[in-house]
Amino acid sequence: MPDPDTNQGSNILDSPVLKSYPFIKSLSWPKPKRKTAVTLIIGIVCKDAIVLAADSQTTKGTVKQSGTNKISEIKFTNGNALVAEAGSASLSNRVVELFKRSAATTDITDDSTIEKLLQKCLREVRHDLTSLHIGSVSPKEQQDYFLDESNYFEIMLAYYQGNKPRIYKFNPLWCIPSPAITYFETSGIASELANYILREHTAPAMDKNLAAVIAIKTVKDAIEYVEGCGMPIRLALVHKPYRRRPYDVVPKKGLEHHTISVGERVYCGEAETVLSRVEISDSKKVDEITKIISKIEQNTKESRNKKLHQALQKQVKAYFKNAENSQAQNYTMFAKNLSDAVALAKKAQTLSKSGDLETTVSLYKQA
Repeated sequence: MPDPDTNQGSNILDSPVLKSYPFIKSLSWPKPKRKTAVTLIIGIVCKDAIVLAADSQTTKGTVKQSGTNKISEIKFTNGNALVAEAGSASLSNRVVELFKRSAATTDITDDSTIEKLLQKCLREVRHDLTSLHIGSVSPKEQQDYFLDESNYFEIMLAYYQGNKPRIYKFNPLWCIPSPAITYFETSGIASELANYILREHTAPAMDKNLAAVIAIKTVKDAIEYVEGCGMPIRLALVHKPYRRRPYDVVPKKGLEHHTISVGERVYCGEAETVLSRVEISDSKKVDEITKIISKIEQNTKESRNKKLHQALQKQVKAYFKNAENSQAQNYTMFAKNLSDAVALAKKAQTLSKSGDLETTVSLYKQA
């Protein structure tokens, strides 16, 4: 793997895929022909890790299944990556298993090694399916096949190339990597809700532990409010590679013959690269965090609503009071004007009897 120190910058927007496939930015992500699009995957780029989270509902044929582990570690000879699946598990599992086997004997040599290998595996699975009907099925019918609820799937890929974070989405229609264009990415039926929550509660280069909690909350809300998502929640991180130098601990003067507990670091040898590390969270840990989130949300919801209602009541009361005062002033002014008009009309009537026509006309106009 290239040295992290030689790959400066961590902007996910510098992905080479955007240069290879510039039209991706203008394309709309496919919308499967299905009654209920299933599952949710989210990815968040943090300061020193990429967080992936997903629910556990998948589709096998026409059957919805819960409890599926949809996040997998991919081990290369000199690095690691994470993939998450959404949709038809029957087909996405085949792609991921092929990706795992291929990665085990593959060296990461450049910025496109990982995403090109997954693209190759995806195209191989698609070709295996479509090659059975060459000549008898039109390209449109092939696309419709993969748009069907029981066959459509999406895969999210996350890894570091040097110190640069990468998140891609794949689907069997395009069979090319679609890179994230911001610091987070979502996939699945609850994407719109997830995008809203992530925009509200995340920021670029945020702490990975807080991002993990927000990711769990996002999936939890999707499961609660969107049909097609199911428990339990899955969580995994791929940690950013870094450089370290070996060192010895030299004891302080006078403590040379004691067990070393406090001393001075003396660096020795050449710096070495610590490869990206994948951490898949234990389901029990995720369940405990989910319960903490639910408890905090319940406690803070009551106080939030109380403050909101008090502020609304205060502002609305002031608004209606000002409106009533303004209306009262308008009524008073109207009454005064009406009284003045009546007085002028009476005066004009009196003058008209005396024959002063010019003054009478002027008073009627004023009235």
